[in-house]
Amino acid sequence: MNKRKRNAYLLLMTGTISRLSADMIPLKLLPMITQSVSPVQEACLAYGAQDADELFQKIAHEAQLCTGTPANKIVPIKKVDPASEKRDILACSSNGVLFINQDLLRRKKTDIHKSIGQLRIIIFHEAVHAHQYRKNGTISVINSIYSSPEKEADIQGALLAHCWQCTAQYAENAKDENDNSSEAQNSRAQGYASKQELVAIAELQKQWGACCSYHAKQSVNQDACHWQRASEAAQTCRQP
Repeated sequence: MNKRKRNAYLLLMTGTISRLSADMIPLKLLPMITQSVSPVQEACLAYGAQDADELFQKIAHEAQLCTGTPANKIVPIKKVDPASEKRDILACSSNGVLFINQDLLRRKKTDIHKSIGQLRIIIFHEAVHAHQYRKNGTISVINSIYSSPEKEADIQGALLAHCWQCTAQYAENAKDENDNSSEAQNSRAQGYASKQELVAIAELQKQWGACCSYHAKQSVNQDACHWQRASEAAQTCRQP
C-alpha cells in the first residue's frame, strides 16, 4: 500500500474523512476508498463517525437487542455530522447503523430528559429500520401486514419500547388522520403511523402496565400529566 493510499485509509478508519468536504478528496482516490470500506464504514463516512453520548448509547443498545440484534453485532449509535446531508433530520438509519442528530437537539434547545419518551421511540423506530436492512438487505417491510417500512418501524418501535408514556409522547407529534395539511399528507404518503394508531397502542400499553425504567422512576403526578395529554389526544381523534 503506497503512502497516499495508506493515509486515505487511515483518515477513513479514524472518521476524519467524514468531517472533510468531498472536494478535498481527490477523485481518483474515491474508487479506492469505496472499495476498502464495509457497509457500516460507508454509512459512517456519509453521516458521521463519532459515537453519540452515553444516554443515546443506552437506548440504542436496548433497541437493537429488542429487535433481535445479537449482542456481538450491536453497533454504537453515531452522531449525525452537522456537515452531512442528514443535518436537518433528527435521526436516521443507514446500512444497519443508527444516527442521532445531537447538534439539531442542541440548536432546538431540546430538554432531552423531558423528551425521553419521544427520543426512545425515535431510536427504536430507527432500530427497526436497521433490522429491516439486516433481514432484507434494504429498508423494506419484514411483515407483510404493514403497508410501508415506516409504518412497521413506527408500530413495532412503539411496541418494542414497551412503555405507554413513551408512546404517548411520540403520539403527540404524529399526524392526525383527519389533518389535511401538506405536512400531514406527506407523512401519510411516506407511510408513517397516524396519531390514532399510536394513541391506541399507548392505551393498550397503559392497560398492560407497560413502563420503561426511566418513566417508572417518575412521580405519580408526572405520570398522570402524560396520560391526560394522551387521553385528550385520543378523545380528539375519536371526534367525527
